Amino acid sequence: MMNINKGDQSRYLTLQEGKYRLNEGVKLHMYISALPCGDASMIYTADHQNDDEAALYSAIPSLSGASNEHTDLVRGRMNYSRVGAIRTKPGRADASSTSSLSCSDKLATLCLLGVQGGLLANIIDPIYIDKIIIGEASLSGCVPDTKYRFHKPDISFTDTPYEHSKEQVESRAAGVDVQPAIECANYIANDIQKPTEIVVSGLKNGNFKRKGPDTPYFWKYRSRLCKLDIMRAYMSLNANPGPRIQQDRRIIVKLRVQYATVHLHSQDG
Repeated sequence: MMNINKGDQSRYLTLQEGKYRLNEGVKLHMYISALPCGDASMIYTADHQNDDEAALYSAIPSLSGASNEHTDLVRGRMNYSRVGAIRTKPGRADASSTSSLSCSDKLATLCLLGVQGGLLANIIDPIYIDKIIIGEASLSGCVPDTKYRFHKPDISFTDTPYEHSKEQVESRAAGVDVQPAIECANYIANDIQKPTEIVVSGLKNGNFKRKGPDTPYFWKYRSRLCKLDIMRAYMSLNANPGPRIQQDRRIIVKLRVQYATVHLHSQDG
C-alpha cells in the first residue's frame, strides 16, 4: 500500500476515491482441509455419532435459552437439528465453553463483511471470498442498507488429500508416533524484506517470559502478527497516506459505524 501511495502500480490493488480495492480479475480462493465446525458439518457429524454421543449432545441445553432459534446461542455440537443458530467453540462437551464462534459462523461473517477486518475497513473496500474448496456456511437475516452485502462464494469439494493432514503424515511416518508441532512459520509471499518468522505459542522463537501482563514484549521478540505490531503497521500507513487517501474524520467514523452495525446484525442472524 505504501508503494501505491508513492505512485507505483500493483497487480492486486488500486487506489480509487480515497480507498483501496482489489483490481478487476483478482479473486480470493480459500482452501479448508476439513469441514468447518458448526452448521457446515452438523449433518456429517450427526451421521457418524454413536447412541451415547447422540444422547449426550441432545441433553445439554443451549446457552441463552432464547425462544428465537435463529438468534439463540448453541454450544458446540448440541442440538444437531438446529441449523442457523449461532454456535460457539469448542464442540466437545467435556471442555469449557468460550465466546468464540464456530468456523461456519465465522465464514458466514466473512461472506458479509469481507476478510479485511474492522481495522482495514477504514481504508479498503470489502474483500470477499470468491471460492471455498470443501465447506459452506450460511447466513440469514436482515442486513442494514450499506455497502456491505452477502457475498455467497462458490463451493466445491476435492478428493485430493491434504498432504499435511494428520492422516497423511501418519501414513508416511511408518509407525512413528506423530505429535502436533508447537511452532509455525509466519511467511509472507513475494516480500524479501520480511523474512520468515518461526512462531511458538504466538511469540517469535527465542522469546522469554515478560515481567508482567501490562509489560509489552521487546520489539525484536514480538511476532509481526501480534495485535500491537498490526496496529503500528496500520498507523504507519495512515501517518503518511499521501493526498489521495486523506479522509475526513467524519467519513472514517461513518465507515467504522457501518462495519460495526453490519457485524452486529450478522450475529443477530
